[in-house]
Amino acid sequence: MEILNKHTASAEDLKGSVYIGRGSPLGNPYPVGEEHGNNEEVVQKYRKYLAQKLISRDPKIENAIRSLSPDSRLVCFCKPKPCHGDVVKEFYYELHNGTDYDQALRSFKEKHNLDRLDYYPEDDGVTHINVWSKAKTPLGRSLSNFAHTPFDHPIHGHFSSVEGFWYWLSTGGTRNELRSVYGFQSKKLGRLIREELEKAGGIPIVENFEAQIKKALLCKIEQNDVLKETLKNSDLPLTHYYVWGEPSNIKVTVPDSYSWIHEYLSDIRDWLNGKAYKLIVAGSRSIKELRLVEEAYSQAHMKAIEIVSGCAPGVDRLGEELAKKLILPVERFPADWDNLGKGAGHIRNGQMAKYGDAGLLVWDGVSPGTQSMIKQLEMLNKPYFLSKVNL
Repeated sequence: MEILNKHTASAEDLKGSVYIGRGSPLGNPYPVGEEHGNNEEVVQKYRKYLAQKLISRDPKIENAIRSLSPDSRLVCFCKPKPCHGDVVKEFYYELHNGTDYDQALRSFKEKHNLDRLDYYPEDDGVTHINVWSKAKTPLGRSLSNFAHTPFDHPIHGHFSSVEGFWYWLSTGGTRNELRSVYGFQSKKLGRLIREELEKAGGIPIVENFEAQIKKALLCKIEQNDVLKETLKNSDLPLTHYYVWGEPSNIKVTVPDSYSWIHEYLSDIRDWLNGKAYKLIVAGSRSIKELRLVEEAYSQAHMKAIEIVSGCAPGVDRLGEELAKKLILPVERFPADWDNLGKGAGHIRNGQMAKYGDAGLLVWDGVSPGTQSMIKQLEMLNKPYFLSKVNL
């Protein structure tokens, strides 16, 4: 099996080749760059990704691997640099080792199920905290979406668990029996409702679903004092995996598609320790370019767990766009001009300053609203970053 660079291979070599670049079933979802790292780093991430896809028998991935042969020529763009094609080649031969595929896959699972973990199950509570309903630590179990950790959502009301909220939200926000369930019962009931909806014509699409779940996680932590203090005082890395089987034959599943949950819980812990913020994004109505707000956010070095918006045109609305890009919840404070008149903006700024932890202010040097927000933050001794833009 040969790996070719599409830009340097000859037309003759490319005949009958198999494209494995992005967009193909065997493509690497991690592009080289600041977010995911250099060639070597994205190849290591791909190794974990492809192993899990093969272990879980993802049909597209499995069919793509099984359709290859020792004579296949794989085409990508990296060679002679480290390339994810090397991983494809390595895994192909592990799964085509002279035995039948299912038997080879069992050996593959034994080798890669634990190899791909950053932490090992026996060390739960020692080197890490597994966020799972059956985890070894009370904190890990409490952080699970299954946990009975009642909270009040500012818009949607009361729920007994994040799992119940998850299914309530994902099934259209009308099945209120999901408000009171927790543990496996919440998943069982949620799945039954989803099946009903699928038979009746389909499940509704929920806008900003991940950001809305993050808001529920934030409410859960804020409103459960023991959990809040335990998380704040913990210092072990958070992760998430499932452990199956008997001690003599442990199997581990790592659901990478939900890693954002424990990553956001880690961000909440940073917030509890003053290292992240409910970030007010405010400024001049005359500023219309998202790029200016993004640059200010990058320069400020203030990690946000939530964006606080005054809902006004200009920077406030751009802050909400930034939240969408960062997949963060938004807490909105619209000014009540009808009932409060000219003082509505000043009152709204005071509410935002009280709720938020810090400010990201993008100012044209003229608008008085930004000056009002600065005064409110200074009165409360809260930090802010001011970016002055010359229009």
